[in-house]
Amino acid sequence: MQEDKPLLLACDFDFVLHNPDDKLPGYKLGRPIKGAAEAMKKYKSEGAIITIHSVWADTEQKVQAMSKWCRFFDIPYDFITNQKPIADYYIDDHGYRFLSWEQTLKDIRTD
Repeated sequence: MQEDKPLLLACDFDFVLHNPDDKLPGYKLGRPIKGAAEAMKKYKSEGAIITIHSVWADTEQKVQAMSKWCRFFDIPYDFITNQKPIADYYIDDHGYRFLSWEQTLKDIRTD
C-alpha cells in the first residue's frame, strides 16, 4: 500500500461496533463492543477512511439512527452504507478468509 494513500476500512455494524444484545434501558440499540470506539479513534487519527456497512442501513431513517448512535458513543466514521464498499480491510463477525476453493469446500460443508 502506498504511504500517501489512506487506509480504507469497512466495518460491519452489528457485533463488530454495536452489541445488539447489550441494550441500554429504554433504547432500541445496544452499547458498543468493547474496544470498538478506541480502535476506530486510533484508525481515524492515523488518517483511515472508515465506512460502516450494514444490511439494515437500507433507508435514510436507519442510516440516521446509526449515525446518531455513533455520535452518542463517540465512534468516528466517514460513511454508512448497506452496499459492500471498496476497502483494504473488511472487519466483519461473519467473515471467512478465502485461501482456495479446495479449502473452502472443506471448511463450509453443506452435507
